[in-house]
Amino acid sequence: MTSLGVALGAPFPTLRDLAVRVEELGYDTAWVFDGLHDSLIQAAALTQWTSRIRIGTDVTLAFPLSPAALAQQTRDINLLSGDRFTVGLSTANTKAIRQHY
Repeated sequence: MTSLGVALGAPFPTLRDLAVRVEELGYDTAWVFDGLHDSLIQAAALTQWTSRIRIGTDVTLAFPLSPAALAQQTRDINLLSGDRFTVGLSTANTKAIRQHY
């Protein structure tokens, strides 16, 4: 079975419009990444703006986050999404983490 997904990245008002349109167009997944906004916050927002598509994080930087907090956040996002959430983690490197944070 083939699945069609799209990566989204935009300011929140535009992100909402994009997510709604992607779902209307029949895409299967929408992926967000750490960049303009935190990927977990974006994913949580997408759970409220969509009802069918799967939501995932392309890359969430794991090292600077508390493992317990990350586990709780991803569990909560999955609950909000109705079991439509997938988290993608990255170890990154020290330079990337310093630039991001």
